[in-house]
Amino acid sequence: MANASLLRPCETQLQRPGRWGRRTPDDIATSISPSGWLAAASAKHIRLYNVKEANRNTTIPLSTSVSINTGPDDRIRAIALSEDLLVVLTRSKLFVYGEYRTRPDLVKSRDVDQAWSVSIEQAGVAAPCVEASASVVVGGVGVAGVMVFRYVYKAGWNAQHDYMRLLCPGNIGAIKTVGFSPYQSNALYGPLAFALTKTNRLYCWLVGNSSEPGIRNVQPSWHIDCNSLRNQHVS
Repeated sequence: MANASLLRPCETQLQRPGRWGRRTPDDIATSISPSGWLAAASAKHIRLYNVKEANRNTTIPLSTSVSINTGPDDRIRAIALSEDLLVVLTRSKLFVYGEYRTRPDLVKSRDVDQAWSVSIEQAGVAAPCVEASASVVVGGVGVAGVMVFRYVYKAGWNAQHDYMRLLCPGNIGAIKTVGFSPYQSNALYGPLAFALTKTNRLYCWLVGNSSEPGIRNVQPSWHIDCNSLRNQHVS
């Protein structure tokens, strides 16, 4: 029989700043990058940790933190990490930061409307003389409740002015989950985006690279009502 101590899971805690006896804010969102960095967010702050620095049954040290400058009634709702970018979503703002491992630098902030969910997909890794790109999908409310924004790295991260509005026919509620299919450089049509509404309607779009300027409205490739799957065909 194996030694019971060897079967115990590795348990670690995140270091949290604060004075002794003072209650720290509850975390409302977390995200982890492909290389093992972890972000934890309370209502107004994000803390970042390098999980690889954790030892068995010890506390993971805090690497850096970010305070979000929002209005008194606005709070962080969701966060997402890629290899090089930190994305922070409040009800009315989208913040994208680079260099989050050392000194988070704001790349771009945008106004968004009734935002609920966010995800990021990155192609390539930012490095000198190397180009990389990233797409951020934001879930909001209603038929035009999903948007995709693009960012390009060329000696620094920059936001593109063009973006896509992913349409959700028949949706009247909020988008509770958004995301991308796993990145593959040889994918025939590029990445897919998906969204799940609070009323359990699932939508999927092809969001491959496009040279079309301006704002693009994209119809879903398919969508289904997950509340009634029996004898239902994908629309």
